[in-house]
Amino acid sequence: MNTILTIPVSSDNFRRVGDPVNRGKSVYHAFVQIRHLPSGISMKPNPRAHEVDNAITRIIYESLTENTTLFHLLNRGITLSASEVEYENKREILRIKMLDDLVHGDLDGGNTYKAIERAKKERGHESPPPPFMDAYVKLEILTGVEDDIVELAEARNTSAQVKTFSLANLAGKFEWIKDAMKDEPFSSNIAYREGEDKEVNVVDIICLMTLFHPKYGSTQHPIKAYTSKKSCLDDFQQEFDENGTPKPAGYLRLKPVLVEILKLYDHVHAGCREHYKALGGITRIRKEEPGNDRKGAREGRLRELGGSKELHFLGGKVPYSWPTGYLYPMLGALRALLDTSGKRVHWLVDPFDFFNEHGRMLVEATLERSAELGRNPNAVGKSKGHWQQLYGMLKLKMLEERISTQAASG
Repeated sequence: MNTILTIPVSSDNFRRVGDPVNRGKSVYHAFVQIRHLPSGISMKPNPRAHEVDNAITRIIYESLTENTTLFHLLNRGITLSASEVEYENKREILRIKMLDDLVHGDLDGGNTYKAIERAKKERGHESPPPPFMDAYVKLEILTGVEDDIVELAEARNTSAQVKTFSLANLAGKFEWIKDAMKDEPFSSNIAYREGEDKEVNVVDIICLMTLFHPKYGSTQHPIKAYTSKKSCLDDFQQEFDENGTPKPAGYLRLKPVLVEILKLYDHVHAGCREHYKALGGITRIRKEEPGNDRKGAREGRLRELGGSKELHFLGGKVPYSWPTGYLYPMLGALRALLDTSGKRVHWLVDPFDFFNEHGRMLVEATLERSAELGRNPNAVGKSKGHWQQLYGMLKLKMLEERISTQAASG
């Protein structure tokens, strides 16, 4: 099948590199905007690209929709084989010719390609277009490699090393986490080793625990839970002694409330929509029209929100998924409700009821900060000032309620 892909690419974002050994081969590099990445690229040269959906694809999908400006740096990109590559400098057009779909097409990066295709299919039609349509993906295009296609495909797809969390699992470091969740329906849906096709990764659970780690207080905030999964895993592993026993003062302190923390994450996610609607929805956010009790404000959907998403810990789903850059600072602020100073950690008040009653102020503050930062969830999630603000708001609200309760009882 003769296929020609025609892609607009800035001359600043395209380079050709000659093979230093094989004169008949060439390597081309390009940054291609997501909106211009063609559909229908053959996946036949890729031995791992045939699953419609898997855990890796879902992770890449979230990275694309939440880390728009960094996606081309965070993701390894897509490697294609082609029969010929042409670049028209005047019009800045890249043409990739593929004559045989058995050897020309996706060699590596099939999960990335599928994640992008899914995102465009689900949300590419929205008006205005979602921010990820302006993101970029790296393309590496190889020509003259038809005779080496099998070796290339195997080499590109078997190079992954055993993940750190897989080694931690072998060392038994997740046993107390497994024990804490053993009676929950979602316990069977958690991956503890690389390659397990489960909806939730144990590192995600560690990140959620990091939001409530006892070492964080009024001045130090668990921003790393959002910015660095590896750092959270490293912290977790450092809390074991030389005999492999977890130290009691850190993550292990959270074992009695671990399940509640996980369910609280889903509760916050689901509750954001109701608080957003109560604030006036898209009508208030865009300030397009005043509220009207008879007509009602339009809920609408912010362009940074994603499609429907399963709530893995509570069950059910949300119609619009909120980015973790919004959710993590809100959930992290709720650590103000958790007392870790005694022999046994406990909630000062019911965190679920508290978010139902006061979560609106967290959602409002988050959307206001997002507007200041250009509707960029990644920037919101990294904003130290935002984490500080939300935590301070909750501490103040707790103090107000305590004073009110004391006054009423006195």
